[in-house]
Amino acid sequence: MTRQATSVATERHAVDLQGAHEAAMRGAEWSWQSDDDKLHQACALLSGLCVIFAGRGSGLDAIRKKDAFAGRVSLPFLETAAPAPGVKRMALIPHRNEWIVYTIDKKHKPTVQLRHAGMEGLCQAVLLLTSKR
Repeated sequence: MTRQATSVATERHAVDLQGAHEAAMRGAEWSWQSDDDKLHQACALLSGLCVIFAGRGSGLDAIRKKDAFAGRVSLPFLETAAPAPGVKRMALIPHRNEWIVYTIDKKHKPTVQLRHAGMEGLCQAVLLLTSKR
């Protein structure tokens, strides 16, 4: 986050920012295995996915300087460059609490491969997004 974004977040969302910091300090593995908060578990899963898409051998700054999730994950608060046509993508439809996995071909036609709600939907979407098929 930029310094300006951090300042705004601290000013407007201090309690949430503190909670996020505490969850981060506990670590993704602990949050996934031991935290009852589904949001913390979802964050642990998404952070692992982000690391996977950052790519090996890309250098230490890849995760900080490149598009998050290699542009393959769309969240309401995250905007990235789109991946190449035919590459699987994942998106959250917030008002439905629904996760989708889809591709967009060269003619900009979408094909939905998965649609599933809640935490189970997130887990299924991540599995499909990272599979070779």
